[in-house]
Amino acid sequence: MTDLSIILVNTNNGAVIRPCLDSIFRFTQGLEYEVIVVDNGSTDGSLEMLKGEYASRIRLVENGANLGFCKANNRGMEKAEGRAVILLNSDTELRDNALKTLYDFLFSDEQMGACGGVLVYPGGAPQFSYGFYPSLPRMLWITLSGLLRVKAGRKEQAVVPGDERDPFRVEYICGADLMMKKSVLDKVGLLDERFFIYFEETDLCRRITRAGYDIWLRPDVKIVHHIEGSFRERKRMREVIFYTSMFKYFEKHYGFYRPVKWYLLAKFWLRQKSF
Repeated sequence: MTDLSIILVNTNNGAVIRPCLDSIFRFTQGLEYEVIVVDNGSTDGSLEMLKGEYASRIRLVENGANLGFCKANNRGMEKAEGRAVILLNSDTELRDNALKTLYDFLFSDEQMGACGGVLVYPGGAPQFSYGFYPSLPRMLWITLSGLLRVKAGRKEQAVVPGDERDPFRVEYICGADLMMKKSVLDKVGLLDERFFIYFEETDLCRRITRAGYDIWLRPDVKIVHHIEGSFRERKRMREVIFYTSMFKYFEKHYGFYRPVKWYLLAKFWLRQKSF
């Protein structure tokens, strides 16, 4: 069996997927791995590039249309033959043997179901890399404490890592570098395709922890993320999709989702007024 299946989704990402692929082939050592690229109907010439330059080094899945981040990743995972699977954004770059470090860490503990590293900007500053499961009380406290300028105890759903050095448990890993055991995915299922993009990794990690597995972050593993390179829709459209996915998440995991609906509608309206 292959050690690791690396899943990339390409949706007109020709400018970023080339350096991503090149960094995988350059830095990943000590692993038997496969690269599965799922193309969402790209028209920018990147599909032809993948069929030409990288034909012998990747497995290409052509969707023919933009099925969204969630469905595309599932098509890739359905083809995966690895002992582990990593969902890696096409606008990331490796700077060292990060995937081998994460792979060894993942299988160092039977109870670990998934793990990830710290996403950083090209200059090295950290980005949102992990987070907390969203809840109505948490969202209300974030809003209220922000209005009252209270800093202590304000925890966003997605977190930018601080100066942590040792690995620690988290509730979910951001989907740009989420590595999971294939055996765990076989138990809990793939991404929920009700989500077009956003909250699909939160939902999957929640199912992993509910199945009794832990999720960990490795602060010493850094992966460069050219943020928004893999989803370049207009800001207003991203906001619509984000809040739609958040509502679907609450509808799925909580029975009292009507108050959440009104909260999200009010927050979305206020954000639209600020554009």
